[in-house]
Amino acid sequence: MIRMFRPPLRYLLPAASGLLLVAAFPPWNQAWLIWVALIPALLGLLLEPVSKDWKRDLAPGYLMGLLYFGGTLWWIGYVTFAGTALLILYIALYPAFWFLMARRLWPMEPPYTSIGNLRLGAELASWWVASEWLRGTLFSGFGWDGLGVALWRNLPLLQGARLGGVLFLTWLIVFVNVIGALTLVRFRHEIARTQKMRPHFDFGIALFAVALLFAWGVRQIWPDRAGTEAPRTLRFALVQPNIPQSETNPFPGGESLRRHLELTETAALANPQLVIWPEAPVAVAALVDPGYANALSALTARADYSLLMGSMDFVKGHYFNAAFLFPPRQGDLQVYAKNRLVPFGEYAPFADTIPLMRKLVPFDIDFTPGIAPRVLTMENKDGSGGIKLAPMICYEDTLGFYGRRVARLNPDVLVNITNDGWFKTSPGAAQHLANALFRAVELDRPLLRCGNSGVTAAIDQSGRIVSLLTVEGRSIGVTGFLVGGIAWYPAKTTPYLLYGDWILILPALALARYGVLWILRRKRVSSVERSPETPKPGSI
Repeated sequence: MIRMFRPPLRYLLPAASGLLLVAAFPPWNQAWLIWVALIPALLGLLLEPVSKDWKRDLAPGYLMGLLYFGGTLWWIGYVTFAGTALLILYIALYPAFWFLMARRLWPMEPPYTSIGNLRLGAELASWWVASEWLRGTLFSGFGWDGLGVALWRNLPLLQGARLGGVLFLTWLIVFVNVIGALTLVRFRHEIARTQKMRPHFDFGIALFAVALLFAWGVRQIWPDRAGTEAPRTLRFALVQPNIPQSETNPFPGGESLRRHLELTETAALANPQLVIWPEAPVAVAALVDPGYANALSALTARADYSLLMGSMDFVKGHYFNAAFLFPPRQGDLQVYAKNRLVPFGEYAPFADTIPLMRKLVPFDIDFTPGIAPRVLTMENKDGSGGIKLAPMICYEDTLGFYGRRVARLNPDVLVNITNDGWFKTSPGAAQHLANALFRAVELDRPLLRCGNSGVTAAIDQSGRIVSLLTVEGRSIGVTGFLVGGIAWYPAKTTPYLLYGDWILILPALALARYGVLWILRRKRVSSVERSPETPKPGSI
């Protein structure tokens, strides 16, 4: 009877892991599941021996990847269904190849030892981290919803991003999953008396590592600032106009401008130093369109605050997704052009060589990327010195490696302007927030986020959401503005800022180890082939 159910289980268990991964991210936010989500797939490795057909061993992991990414990223289909399907089919390969690696390394028979389990846990965690890094790097990269992102609401554990970014947290999560699965298998054999019962040091070490990080994170949340200088502050107003997004029925540019101006006029009563509008919600180049340009000129001429806004920019035949900082009283304009463009959203990748890719993008133009990050300096009207703002547009605030480039310019405040209105009231905007707030922790700088339809929020240096725009309990798909203040201390140089994703050293060492073993094996085979044949007894 058991054998009858084995073929379905080899797919059902990885499928269960895929669904558990989905539940760990917004909108479900069951982050505790991330610590056990991979265990069903790992236990499924014991259902049958390793096959010589690598595609057969790859298939269960690919199913896990399809459910994982299909269940978390389906909302991208609001912009391009075909492009979303292609994206999910591609990125599902990364957990699939990790599963294939686990299949080759997983011990099928006892004994299971603490040392052996720790070695396997570290190795499989390292390979997952390598796959997650590749997913966020190759072909422009899309590292959205790495496993570590599931911890975005756990402030103590979230502080681990200071040490090594999201990938450091991912490594720990996979390590705990692998040790958990091996512990269950080991208990089974000890109960069945097919191996001796011994202390499970591996399980204790895994729990201790999580507890140690939690305790360290608690200390980081309430740092000792005694004797340091007073924090700097910034009063802000973040405008969320909630402009409907449609390629077939675009929202009128004039009506969008009126909505922005009305919300700004009301928000300005709170006497902000900085007003922020979101990433361009309509396809208008603000400095080129006469109506927009005249309205902005009139606004900034009388405003006693700086205005940071997103808009298309058109320069010498190139379209840019840009952020503009207008100082009070018509001072010098500062511009930042978005560096990291969204594939299938702002350009068609490989469209010059593969014409089909052009059809997967719903827009007729490709944006041009900016050359480098830039800091925009906002002068305080009280004469207390300038505040350096680091604008990041759209999903740029989800990229840890790009955040490090920005932080090298030594900004005071990170600012993200985005337009997630294309994804309606789906979990897309909530997932964007979850991925973004890690930058505040990694770089030890506050983050202001202003979205067209949400989520609009202020995040402090510890990753805590200190203020959030909500209307009738909702933060997505609502119209309004968020006024408040953000305070920050001088940024510390975090290990992540210094060394980046240093955790990638571990898969590099594992790869080097395999290379050395392969070379030694080849030398051993060659020496055996060159050695003379051993004479048979009595042949002399």
